[in-house]
Order: sequence, then C-alpha cells, then structure tokens
Amino acid sequence: MTPTIWCPICYYQYAELAEMEATYNLSEKFDLEIFYVLPYPKDSISLWYEAAEKGLAAIERWKYPVGYDTLTGPVRDWADYALEFFPGTYRLNGQKLSIPIPVLMDEDKKVSRGMFLFTQEWGGTKAPQNIPTVFLINKEGKVVFKYHSQYTNDRPPAKHLMDAMDSFL
Repeated sequence: MTPTIWCPICYYQYAELAEMEATYNLSEKFDLEIFYVLPYPKDSISLWYEAAEKGLAAIERWKYPVGYDTLTGPVRDWADYALEFFPGTYRLNGQKLSIPIPVLMDEDKKVSRGMFLFTQEWGGTKAPQNIPTVFLINKEGKVVFKYHSQYTNDRPPAKHLMDAMDSFL
C-alpha cells in the first residue's frame, strides 16, 4: 500500500498470526523470530497501528455486507469468498492492536530490496510497497518455506504456516 494507506488483508494476517503466537507460543516452540517488514519511514509505524481497527473492520464488511441475505451476483460471490478466506473475526473495539510480533520499518529499503520484496507497482496501481512474503528459515539459515505473491487468494493462513513449521523446523 503506501505509508498512510494500509492493506486490510495484511492486518487480518497479522492478527491471525499474533493470535497463534499468543496461543501456541510459536517463537519459543520453534526457536524462531517472527516479524513484519514494511518499506516505509519509521514515523509511519504509529499510523500503521492506528489504522488496524479500520482495516479489520473492512474485512468484516466484506464478509457481511448490508443486505447479505438478499445479495446475488458478484457482490454475494465476494462475500462468500471473504467468509471462507477470512474465517476468524478480529475486533479491537477501540483498543490498540496487540503487538506480539514486531513490525520493522525498512525506510531505506535495504532489506526489502535485498530480498526482492520491494515493488513500485502492483496490478496497475503505482505505490511503493513490499510484496507479501513469508520465509521460514531453519537454524542453519536455509529457507525451508517461502510464500511470495501479491494475490490475496493464495496467502497461507496461520494454521498452514504452523503446520509447515511442525514439518520443516
């Protein structure tokens, strides 16, 4: 997205992974570090956290649009897809986003560019952003799992990542 406009799906994925970290203590169980890298100025991190509730609410609106029971066609298809793809409900209710997983701001884009995460365009939209990517790296430093894609319908849910950790780490 941009330093001031954030992806609702990224918030959902963050909340889902944070819940799994809180429930299963993934960092300790698998002896690993979990973190997000965003290619924006350090001072935009507070904006990211502040926009979390709005982003998570957008997902809920996708799942339950006004008049859901009477909808047909593409709007209903999208709602049904959203219900399947985003099964959890994460509401902050005016609270701040719990941050058990650090969000690192890569203002100079050294990490982002070095790992080929950074792009200036996606789907015709020109906006500096990182391509959503998940790496699982074992203790020897070998990448044992990698997801790298802008498409929302192939992002691995947190449960899939935990299963991968169980089998690879």
